[in-house]
Amino acid sequence: MKKGYLQSAVNDIEDKISIIIKIAVVLFVVAMLVFAINGLNYSSPTATLVSPSTTTVTTTKIQTSEPSFDWVVLQSDDAVEEVNLKSGLAVTGKIKVGKDPSSIVIDPEGFQLYVANSGSNTVSLISLFSYTAYKSLKTGPDPIQISIAPGQPQPKMFILNKGNNTITEYYLVGPRYFRTIPAGPDPTSMNVNSSGTMLYLTESSLNEILPISLTSTSISQLTPIQVGTDPIQAAIGKITGSHLYVANFGSESISTVNLTTLRVVSTLPLSGHPNLIALAQNSNIADIATINPPELIQLNTDQNIITSTISLNQQLTDITTGRYGNNVFGINTQTSICWYVSMLTNVIRIPQYIVGTPVSLAYLPPEVPLNNGSG
Repeated sequence: MKKGYLQSAVNDIEDKISIIIKIAVVLFVVAMLVFAINGLNYSSPTATLVSPSTTTVTTTKIQTSEPSFDWVVLQSDDAVEEVNLKSGLAVTGKIKVGKDPSSIVIDPEGFQLYVANSGSNTVSLISLFSYTAYKSLKTGPDPIQISIAPGQPQPKMFILNKGNNTITEYYLVGPRYFRTIPAGPDPTSMNVNSSGTMLYLTESSLNEILPISLTSTSISQLTPIQVGTDPIQAAIGKITGSHLYVANFGSESISTVNLTTLRVVSTLPLSGHPNLIALAQNSNIADIATINPPELIQLNTDQNIITSTISLNQQLTDITTGRYGNNVFGINTQTSICWYVSMLTNVIRIPQYIVGTPVSLAYLPPEVPLNNGSG
């Protein structure tokens, strides 16, 4: 009798454990379905800001000064992977995306990746919870760049399609297709303000920036802004979003455009042809890559002066920068080499080889409590 009672108690406990496990599985499945259907719950980024005119940190929570990892698009493998910048070794396995991936961005909250696939005319959405590509969105032909406007209540994604010179616009909640925007005759890069109400297209052959005003019901191309010769890339200052910095490849210069007046307010000559520009998120620093000669240049955008120049032995094909612009991460697609460069100390870490064909980078450093802005 006693033995039967114990067995009954054991069976009862096992039944309860089984029920708990089933409930947990159901809750997990529901959570993943909600995530896949409704997208991410976007909120305003909580990045620590640094005043444009000083290096004083306004809070005590900033980004690490020694970041170690970067997301790399491997075009020949139709994949992306996370790479240790100091060793060049993969941290994660390859995550398969569409055909001929060409560019990558991380959403402002750091929860997922967006990868433009120029060969399959899609954007792959990758969850950084599951490290899998869980959704594919249609674009125009040959998508080459993605920009995110995190503004509330309708965060948006814009995809520049080089194949037919258009921009595909999606609402990120869903995600849900919204519309297709004409992009001018020769767009080489695209920037969007945080609210998604203004686009700025770099029109290389016309030597101009094309501003486009967006509302929910209208698309208006404004008067083009004449800049230097052959502008191929541009970036908006991250702190105030008030200026656009344009890399003029042909005239070897950087144009600064005031986004309130839509006028060029300064032009800074360089000693080489700028092909890449990256703006720090928490400071007034711009990092610029040039060819002929291959160099990395650090620009103080407040004072419009060059604060550091480092010579390289090969040109870079993409760069990202740390929170404060003092660490630059670059790749060379032809040689499959990654670079980790300190602009603060003029130190080039030993370049590392990446297995594959790296074509694009995306970097989001982990948040840690520190008291300086050296990243």
